[in-house]
Amino acid sequence: MEGILYHLTADATVHAVPGRVTCVVLTGGSDAATLVLKDGGSGGTTKLTIKAAINTTVVVPLRGATFETDIYADLTGTGPAAMIEVV
Repeated sequence: MEGILYHLTADATVHAVPGRVTCVVLTGGSDAATLVLKDGGSGGTTKLTIKAAINTTVVVPLRGATFETDIYADLTGTGPAAMIEVV
């Protein structure tokens, strides 16, 4: 099954319909980065939290974290970037 790859540098609704996250790559910028993935928008249920130190990249392969409403990403830090694969 092919996934869709999303690139983020700020908070956003990643996927507006239900889906499964199969991989996350998070890069910290000049400050540590935190990525919180939520099901149900910005006030939804936290499903996954990932942290990356200053100027490092963290790769998290998943078997498929299921989101039943949508996938919202809360990205914090100075100059962070994230890539999220959704199927």
